Amino acid sequence: MKISNRLKNNFEDALTDFTKKEISRFFEDNDIENKVAEVLTNSSQRRTLVRQFYNSINWGDSNEVQNVLFTFSDILIALEEKAKNYNVQESANSYLKLINQIKINLAKDGLVYDGKLITGNLATISHIQTKLHQPASIMSMSAETITTTPKLATAAIALTLDYVKETSAKVFISYSWDSPAHEDKVVRFTNYLRDNGFYAEVDKLLSQKESAIDFHKMMHQTMTNYQKIIIVLSSGYKQKAENFAGGVGTEYALIIKDIVDNPNKYILVSFEKLTNNILPLALKGREVLDLTITGKDKVLFHKLKNQPIYAFSEVAATTPTLTTLQPGPFELPNSTTDPFEIVKLSAIPTDSVQQGGSFVYVCNDYTIEIKNISTVTISDYNIDVVIPSYLLEATTVFRKDGENSIINFRHDQKIYAGQSLPTSTFSIKVTNHNYIKALEAKLKVIIYSDLGSITKEFYLKDSFIVKMEGVQNTYLPVANFGI
Repeated sequence: MKISNRLKNNFEDALTDFTKKEISRFFEDNDIENKVAEVLTNSSQRRTLVRQFYNSINWGDSNEVQNVLFTFSDILIALEEKAKNYNVQESANSYLKLINQIKINLAKDGLVYDGKLITGNLATISHIQTKLHQPASIMSMSAETITTTPKLATAAIALTLDYVKETSAKVFISYSWDSPAHEDKVVRFTNYLRDNGFYAEVDKLLSQKESAIDFHKMMHQTMTNYQKIIIVLSSGYKQKAENFAGGVGTEYALIIKDIVDNPNKYILVSFEKLTNNILPLALKGREVLDLTITGKDKVLFHKLKNQPIYAFSEVAATTPTLTTLQPGPFELPNSTTDPFEIVKLSAIPTDSVQQGGSFVYVCNDYTIEIKNISTVTISDYNIDVVIPSYLLEATTVFRKDGENSIINFRHDQKIYAGQSLPTSTFSIKVTNHNYIKALEAKLKVIIYSDLGSITKEFYLKDSFIVKMEGVQNTYLPVANFGI
């Protein structure tokens, strides 16, 4: 069974207004003895006596908890009498304020005070009756019967206190004293949480309970006594935190050490749009609730209650059946075919000299037409033309290879799939001295590229054109050379 520490503290505060003799009588009249002989330090004599009685109680024994509830009931009756005889306005009646606070905390513990006795909350008892399923016990009685019969009510409470869950965590709000307006907003924010049922506290509330509060002690207790800590970010908070200045700096040093071990304890919020101007370095990357956005207060409530926002499905026992695709063989583009086609060798007569009706020499300009027969664009390729050296008297030669010369055309121009292009021109000269050899001469064309190479040969006699007066152009074999 459990009675919350906040409720115990309420009654300890209340008993400081009674004499030590009256305090002892409250407990002893309900069979609670003071079994503690040692003197407790750092406390008044009345508080010491109350804590001695508290330390004498076995809080896990339902019978002893029952006696505590009888004791608390007697104290409340005495407080109400003091409030009645306190000749001040109701708003200034400190006894009434304390009684109201006790009633609130009783409700949080699932209890209610009916003016004579502390009993279980009707709805709470009904809920637990359903949960426990004890038809032969006192819990099988109706909730109304239990709450209207004092001894039965207390016995029922003793049985059910273990199952009554506290309605909200104890929350502390940490902030920076940036300005009076900011401080006022924090106070109003604290009230907003309390109005929504959260046990929220702030330094200004605690300082009202003690005339000379020890702020260093309060900061340490903040880390140990509260289940949730809300940090209100602001430019002033960032500056003090990062400089470890004042109370904010002290708290910040403790927070950055503790936040990793207790990730659900701290909640970052802001009253303004989130920027780097309000976020301390050690807290960057963490979620911040911008309370200027509608609905973020509800997210805050979920975090304070450790209640998920979404109800996710349980992981199913089976996963979908999938088909594994078998990839085909890897092939380079056109790996089984030549990338180019050497389409044709074309000639145009450009110069000739005749003597006595026969040619002394004839010159032709040549081009080679190539075609990209692959499926990709080719941007880097070379063309070599191998020709007998005696035919190239006036042509720039790339290099010699025995009796042959090689003309090279390097192309940087892209040639697209299916596109045809001609090479630059080169000149061949047939004279009456090399005519017979030229009839058997061959031209070899070689194309090199990243996709492979291709070679094709042409007989010169099949492409060399001779321009003769009065007749149509003729080819080399039938030309009239004086030999």
